[in-house]
Amino acid sequence: MVYYADIGFLINFCYDCLLLMCTQKLFHRKIKILKIICASCIGAVFSVAVQILNTSPFLKILLALLTSAVMLYICESSNNTFGFIKELFIFYSISMLFGGATFILNNTLSSLGHLNSRLFNTKNAFWVIIMGLIVYIFSLFVSKLVASKSISKSVEITVFNKNKSKLCNLLCDSGNLLCDPFSGLPVIVLKSKLFSELFDTDIDKISTQNVHNLKIRIIPVSTATGQGSMLGIKPEKIILNQNQAQINAIIASDGKNNNYNGLDGIIPLSLTT
Repeated sequence: MVYYADIGFLINFCYDCLLLMCTQKLFHRKIKILKIICASCIGAVFSVAVQILNTSPFLKILLALLTSAVMLYICESSNNTFGFIKELFIFYSISMLFGGATFILNNTLSSLGHLNSRLFNTKNAFWVIIMGLIVYIFSLFVSKLVASKSISKSVEITVFNKNKSKLCNLLCDSGNLLCDPFSGLPVIVLKSKLFSELFDTDIDKISTQNVHNLKIRIIPVSTATGQGSMLGIKPEKIILNQNQAQINAIIASDGKNNNYNGLDGIIPLSLTT
């Protein structure tokens, strides 16, 4: 069988881009296109190299894991060992989902005469890329479905702002996918009273001058009942008390006075791992 390295590079590059974007989306991170392109180029070069070079299966697996780790590192994955391993596991899980769905689509298209599995040409490359886009959309749907399942776990954080600090006991919520549209930072939601105490401001009486001084962010919110927004502020520092790790997030005020199971608010589960 003739292997066309340029087409192989293009297909693997597109698939790696989709895999990395899906992984970043699942972990609630801002998608940085340039870094994803760089990481995908490395993945595509590796995929072409293993087709050309005669290496042992064990070495292929080892190099594949190393390449995947480098790709995730380039895309700014988790800064702790457990979180990085978890992200690598999710990356490969999505990859297997891609592979399984692509196999089904490949058989379907072949049976309909749109794809010739014995040839590796431009027409086939077009259909393979289309299959990747379909699987990417499907993967995002599955990711969102999984993320909507929240678990009853709480953590304590300490928020520092100017000369103040507040200890907050928060409910971990894997369904909290809020993020700042400009920085891409995840959002921690606090009860309005606690938010006002921390930032010395009444959320209902914020003036134009306050907005400028406090660097307030508008956080878009989408729920089953409609669209809305929250006001958020970037504090000086946030410490996750369980391991004393510093986390980077926006603090937003909940104007609805939700109970949160008697806790102070909610935190994205991805920030606690």
